[in-house]
Amino acid sequence: MTGHSPSVPPGCRVEEGAGDPAASTRVGSVDARLGVVVTAALVTVACTGSAGTDGSIDPPRVERVEPTTTVEEPIAMLDDETLLALAPADDRIESMDPDTLLRSDDRGATWEPVTLPDAPDGVAFGSGYPRIVDGVAVVGGRVIIDALDFTMSAGDAYVWTSVDGVTWHGTHVAGPGPAFSQAEVDAVDGALLAGAVTGNVTTVDDIDGFALLRSADRGRTWTAAAVPPLDGLRPALRGGLGTWATEDGTVVMPLAWESSRLEVEAGVDDVEPEDPPEPPALTSPDDGATWVISPCPVDTVGCTAPGTGAVQARAAEDVFSTPEVSNDGGATWHPFELDDATPSLSFPMLGGIVELPTGGWLARFTGEPDSTTSFSFLVRSDDGLRWQRVDGPAACDERDDEPDDAVLPDASASDAFAIGETLLVEYTCEGASEIRTVSPDGTRTTPVEGTGRTGTIYGQRAGTDDVVVLPEQGDDGAIAALLWLGA
Repeated sequence: MTGHSPSVPPGCRVEEGAGDPAASTRVGSVDARLGVVVTAALVTVACTGSAGTDGSIDPPRVERVEPTTTVEEPIAMLDDETLLALAPADDRIESMDPDTLLRSDDRGATWEPVTLPDAPDGVAFGSGYPRIVDGVAVVGGRVIIDALDFTMSAGDAYVWTSVDGVTWHGTHVAGPGPAFSQAEVDAVDGALLAGAVTGNVTTVDDIDGFALLRSADRGRTWTAAAVPPLDGLRPALRGGLGTWATEDGTVVMPLAWESSRLEVEAGVDDVEPEDPPEPPALTSPDDGATWVISPCPVDTVGCTAPGTGAVQARAAEDVFSTPEVSNDGGATWHPFELDDATPSLSFPMLGGIVELPTGGWLARFTGEPDSTTSFSFLVRSDDGLRWQRVDGPAACDERDDEPDDAVLPDASASDAFAIGETLLVEYTCEGASEIRTVSPDGTRTTPVEGTGRTGTIYGQRAGTDDVVVLPEQGDDGAIAALLWLGA
């Protein structure tokens, strides 16, 4: 590079040579964003997405990869190059065509089928698979045995695991007998747990068993975990098996009552008690090897894991009431306050709380104004108690004169997610998705160039701390491309 070396903001560099002309700057020109004079023949400014000197956020790198093979969601990212997905199957329920697992080693450009060991005919992997659990690739499935009545007929549950996406290990989780739930897999300290129920979970009163296996070698081998008879209880199955750990290392698995047990408690058939007793939980002192039934060790709704950090949120007991917030680690709780009038909603929730780089907190507020509509938007707070709305895309953020409509945006916001030191949020509005960076103080969002294509919706994202991949879906629902965002 000739002349003096330009000064660039933290997290950015100036690259010499034949870069992409569309992202480069010519000799002698002044880059207004960087405030430098370009002295090389052709340079490319590359920023990692960290905060600039003026408090702004530089966007992440954006790369769009178009696959040569049709794949469907979800996309699981095992590492920065290796992806897993399913091949679409036309009318797979009636044809009983088995699902096909695919693997890509070039960021999603090309895909090859994966051979799973001892896979029975007619495997249906179900929603949520493949996925990554504690760095291990997991595919859970069930075997269809009656295509005419899919909801009431299924075979045994299976799970396959791999640490590299190439070599796989399979195990039979539940059976013999009907297994109407695919295997669910959770990670505990030093082990994986795979569980499945047998019976009809659609009515929750025909469950006849619960199988739980444990692996201490990242899925290569499995042994049965010692689980006592549940006797009118069943796993709650909130996001996998829903397990979490207390501060002393006790593993907790939430349980729920079967409907038949509630009828007995009420004393009248088909009538549930007005205030059913809080169900106990399964707890394990040895990372899931042995379990006992005991009261939930914490006072949370449904025995879910308590929050962490200074600012926390929890649902109110009344589903129409605003959530409660705490700014002292859960010691005291207060009603959620929004500067705009908080509307009357069903299931209002506050979640995805993250601390902002310059202080304060960012979260996502969600609710349902009616039975067919839901919405969400970002809010920020300096003290964790009083919150202000963060405006999203202008085209989807028009407010009516009616007070009740003042906080009901057309756009739907995701939880904020981080790539390196940069906070981002995905907005979906009017049939299109857009990625925006969040300012360090949480007061504004800025669109990321290369996202927000007309008619494109982003699917379920996957990634690591430094790389995120988003399936880009067109009007027909097929994945047209994979959008990579990197530091």
